[in-house]
Amino acid sequence: MREGAITRQAYHHYAGFARGQWQRWRKELETGSAALKTLLYAYRVSLTGLHLLRTGEVEANLTVLAPLYGYHELLDLIAAKAADVAVPIAADRHEAELARLQDLLAAAYESSPLPAAPTYREALEDFVIRVRLTVFRHELG
Repeated sequence: MREGAITRQAYHHYAGFARGQWQRWRKELETGSAALKTLLYAYRVSLTGLHLLRTGEVEANLTVLAPLYGYHELLDLIAAKAADVAVPIAADRHEAELARLQDLLAAAYESSPLPAAPTYREALEDFVIRVRLTVFRHELG
């Protein structure tokens, strides 16, 4: 049922969430408390959205996505975060890359093979009704 349920409209969610994380990271930079976690979230959401729009597959693991899209250096940042080690962050470079990813997301939205709207609306409605009935029956005991 996955085919026809995920649409290119996912772009709005991923691009917006990525922009929000990017803006949060910027504010953290201004106050001198830039969190590696926030920066990695911005990359993860951007790359997840890009991958979804290009392939129709949801892959949210940054250790998979980073090398796939040429961001091998993010693996070092992930390792530093996991080890709770402070590392220097090239803010200008990350700013440029996050801006580039926003452009790539917009381009992926325009060329995405995903449908513009759900194509299996009846199947989705049937699924939701079956799940609700199952939950309702379970709650009744």
